[in-house]
Amino acid sequence: MADSALISDPKAELELEKLREEIRVLRKPPWKDPKLVGAVIAFIVSFGFNVTQYFNAKADAERKNAELELKETQWNTQRVKLDLEVSDLKQKLAKGTIGLEQIGDVRSELAKVKKNISVYEGALTEAELQLPLLQSQISQYQVY
Repeated sequence: MADSALISDPKAELELEKLREEIRVLRKPPWKDPKLVGAVIAFIVSFGFNVTQYFNAKADAERKNAELELKETQWNTQRVKLDLEVSDLKQKLAKGTIGLEQIGDVRSELAKVKKNISVYEGALTEAELQLPLLQSQISQYQVY
C-alpha cells in the first residue's frame, strides 16, 4: 500500500488495484479454482455414468441374444416334432389304417398341427427379423 500513497490519481489507483487482483488470481493454484474443480467433478461423474451405461447395454444385448438363440432352438425342435407328427398322420391316412370315423379327428388334428406350424413360423420370422438388430447392438459393444 506504500505505492498507493504516492499515486494521487484515483483512476490510476483503481488500475493498480485491478492489476494486483489479477496477479493474486494468477498466483493461486489452479486446483483451488472452484470452476475447475466443478468441471473435473462433473467430468468424472459423467464418465462413470457412461461406463456404467455401456456395460449395462452390453450385458442386456448379450442376454437378449442368448434368449433369442434359445427360443430359436426351441422353435426348431418343436417344428421338427410337428413335421414328424404331420408326416406320420399322412402316412396313416395313405395306408388306410385309420377308419373312416377317425378321418375327421385326424383332419382336425392335422389342422391344429398346421396352425401350430404357422404360429411357430411367424414367431421364428419375427425372431429372425430381430436378430440383425441385436447383432448390430452387440457389435457396437464389442471391445477389440
